[in-house]
Amino acid sequence: MTTLKSLPENSCAYEEYDPKTLKPVNESTFTRLMELGWKKEDFAGKSVLDIGGNSGILSLYAHNLGAQNIHYVDVQAPLVEFFESVVGEHKLPIEIERKGFLELNTEKHSKDIVLCMEVLHWLVDQGGNVQDSIQKLTDLTNETLFLETPWDVKEPSIAAKGVVLEEHYNIEMIIRELQAHFETVEMVRFMTYFGNMADSKRILIKATGKRTNNLQSSANDSVINEDYSLAPAAA
Repeated sequence: MTTLKSLPENSCAYEEYDPKTLKPVNESTFTRLMELGWKKEDFAGKSVLDIGGNSGILSLYAHNLGAQNIHYVDVQAPLVEFFESVVGEHKLPIEIERKGFLELNTEKHSKDIVLCMEVLHWLVDQGGNVQDSIQKLTDLTNETLFLETPWDVKEPSIAAKGVVLEEHYNIEMIIRELQAHFETVEMVRFMTYFGNMADSKRILIKATGKRTNNLQSSANDSVINEDYSLAPAAA
């Protein structure tokens, strides 16, 4: 029998919910879910990978929207154990795994929809880089990637550590890298659930339509085709 655990202290303030009722317990969490704008038609029948799932609230939300196969991963033991107790208590069909980003592989973890929410900047902070991280996210994504991330390194939690430099992490770099891998990259909206925290500027991005060939691999190739002309059609 699973014992329902309390929400760990290191859970994010915008991912807090009552483990018994599964309802958000603060305005920040409720606002974040509403701002995502996710709909049942986006998730119904889809498989989902929730990377760095924290309290598991986005996995719960995906399940509520009709996702059929949900795989939650996080590296932090207290959060994984908490979510295991929630899933066990409510008998939810969600797979849980304690695993880091670099340990994920396409054979086991590839899903229709991949959630990388508030994770990318920490991957860079811990020694990774935007290019390799987005390449791996692309490999794991079958259809749609949702990426929520700070706009730049002025975000307080990044700036406080002073590890990540502007030239290694900024929104232009992130967008360009996503565009190299996906046909459509949409900046959905700025998220406001952080309130009025100075310099906290977060963006939700949706990427779809994986490219069969990475644009960067042919960046030095000529884009001019001799059969293409701007001349008006003959009368």
